[in-house]
Amino acid sequence: MNNKITFLSAIVIAIVGIAVSKLHSENINIVNNSDSQLSLEILRKAACDSDLLSYSDTRCQTFHSPNENNCQVAVSFASMIDLRVRLSEVVKFLNPPQQAKYHTAIANKQEFVETLASCFSDGTAAEFRVDKATYDEILGIIDKVHSHRNLGGNAMMMAIRLAQEGCKTFISSPLTAEMTNYFHSRLIPLNDLIEVSDYHIVFEYAEGETWGKFTAPRSNRFYANHDIENTHPKAFSGLENLGAKVNLVAIGGLQLIQGSEHEKEFIKSMIKVIDKLNSQKVKIHVEMGDFHNNQFYEELQKIFIKADSIGLNEQELGKLLSYLTGEKFRGYPSKATLEVYLPDLERLIIVLKQKGFQTNRIHLHTVYSQVVCSTSDWSEPLISAARSALLSGQYACNTTDIQLSTVKFFKGSVSIHSENKQQTAEFGAGKVTHCWNPIGEMRCCLALVPTCTKVVQVTALGDNISATGLAYHNIINQV
Repeated sequence: MNNKITFLSAIVIAIVGIAVSKLHSENINIVNNSDSQLSLEILRKAACDSDLLSYSDTRCQTFHSPNENNCQVAVSFASMIDLRVRLSEVVKFLNPPQQAKYHTAIANKQEFVETLASCFSDGTAAEFRVDKATYDEILGIIDKVHSHRNLGGNAMMMAIRLAQEGCKTFISSPLTAEMTNYFHSRLIPLNDLIEVSDYHIVFEYAEGETWGKFTAPRSNRFYANHDIENTHPKAFSGLENLGAKVNLVAIGGLQLIQGSEHEKEFIKSMIKVIDKLNSQKVKIHVEMGDFHNNQFYEELQKIFIKADSIGLNEQELGKLLSYLTGEKFRGYPSKATLEVYLPDLERLIIVLKQKGFQTNRIHLHTVYSQVVCSTSDWSEPLISAARSALLSGQYACNTTDIQLSTVKFFKGSVSIHSENKQQTAEFGAGKVTHCWNPIGEMRCCLALVPTCTKVVQVTALGDNISATGLAYHNIINQV
């Protein structure tokens, strides 16, 4: 196994959150290529992109890019090395099961292949802790195929992105000396370094790939881990003595704790840290993940209810809403579009308020759009949504100049509710953003993603998107 970490200078990759699938005109309506270029320019202006900035826009005149003075963030806790492999290579050594079956916990190899087949055939992103024997056997297979070693983890990816965008960033996470060699000077570790990091095995697959009788309906990934360092409360111990002043603390990686030996201790300790941060008027952002165990998910509500900001994809949106309302969630289609999940987002905002959550910001990141909703505690969410949408396209296309790539935008109309009135938001050539007020002082802004027709990379997309959204969303009210 190659011991050198591969670091992509343009964008670091690891997988979490969501994957961008190939776009087909028979699945959604899309604008043509010439209109895509117009839409892209308008999206950049909405983001106050310096290259195409309209100085007549007063919103952009008062906009300041993230810097060490106006953006100070601490991030915790998941960091590791990702071993990325193509599933098509691994299945040469891994026989498919007779049937696909989703297991909420994986205790042996049979449950692993059945769960992998289930997620693969549904095209859903997934992350599972597997038993040690199965994990070691998979590592043995990885040695037989071509793989890539990358920096990984929710905290790691978000911290690198925040620092890259200009924020002064602190990270409380299990880090090795080798990992820190790739850090920007604005990225500062808070913990003592460890000798050996955890490893995550990432199985990547493309739309249309087959494994036995199973076929993937969209491009996505499946994570397998058996973490030791990330599941110990010391991973976020650096937050307890955060001497420097920060505006915000972002927490990611909670899905890794389920089923670990430190699960209860971890949650109890994290709640204590969050309570201290809340008392200091520090904003808390929590990034959702792939949670399987309902009892564990219930325990996490003690953390979610204390968060100011929540980042999630459409499947995580459905699961959270289902838990809070008691209604069964059967999952969205693998390529769900705006009209499918926007009504649920509006409903989630109402339910969170009814249930006493202190949520004042939500970032919903999906294949076709970025939606950022916030109260007056935060600046206008349009720039945050538009920047996130641009980053999503750049990242998936693996280029900072996505005008050189073929991209498509969603086209159609979506019903929304603004100030208790139903409205229709139209999207098409040049119409790529829309803002509305679903309830009270909560304001939402949606920006369409310039979706790649030929996806180059999807790993770490969710983390990079959420971090970008936070970097370009100023906190107005810290009290």
